[in-house]
Amino acid sequence: MNVPDTNWSAGFPGLRDRFEWFGIEYKGNFRVLHPGRYRFRLDSDDGSKLWIDDSLLIDNDGMHAEYNVRAEKYFADSGSMHSIKLR
Repeated sequence: MNVPDTNWSAGFPGLRDRFEWFGIEYKGNFRVLHPGRYRFRLDSDDGSKLWIDDSLLIDNDGMHAEYNVRAEKYFADSGSMHSIKLR
């Protein structure tokens, strides 16, 4: 996800009357087209976490200014499906 810089006093898109103190969880699936090592980066201002196949890959949780955490994961099988969850 790439949420552009915005004036949060108007609220977060899709949430009425809420401009702070909220959480969003995104879930989905993706297919690995080629075996190999894949890089993930999670930038957030305050807490965020990224799971791949129900395994926590990146923990960027807590109250903090914008900060990014990176991790890599190796996928052996081409065409394999994987779950992703972002909080």
